[in-house]
Amino acid sequence: MILAFRVKLSQKDWVHAQGYRLALAFPRWLQFAAGLLCKLVALGCFWWMLERGATIATGWGFLIFTALGLQLLFLPLSRIGQAQREYRKRSGDILEETISLAETGAVIKDARGLRGLPWGHVAFAADTPRGLLFWCPGRAPLFWLPQRAFDEGGTRDQVRLLLETAGVRVREVR
Repeated sequence: MILAFRVKLSQKDWVHAQGYRLALAFPRWLQFAAGLLCKLVALGCFWWMLERGATIATGWGFLIFTALGLQLLFLPLSRIGQAQREYRKRSGDILEETISLAETGAVIKDARGLRGLPWGHVAFAADTPRGLLFWCPGRAPLFWLPQRAFDEGGTRDQVRLLLETAGVRVREVR
């Protein structure tokens, strides 16, 4: 069975893939621990300032408290903006690809040529609500199949079945 998909990543696809790449590179416990550490350091700095006589009403206390709050609030938006800028910078390099999945591996064909990828070079596939992200053993993404690609080439269940028979681990990411 060979499943073929024609894909040209849009800016939205790029942002989704980058978001899932970050989520997979840093496990939830690590994200939680880093966030908790930042909050504890901020709380410690704030406590230190209060002991020295600063209050929220004073200039420095208010400024630091507001800056920390805004940074935590707008951090996800800055990551989205960074992914959008990266897409615009690389948009000339993003070509339409035909990705063919078979029992032996994946074949990616674009204007630059043909690349074969045996399933042994794929560590796992991340099954997300917005598509499938394929990863190499070095913890780097290989290629992204957005959800809209499944309307043309095959169903998500067919791809999952193919990956199971090929021995590629599928990881659910929400």
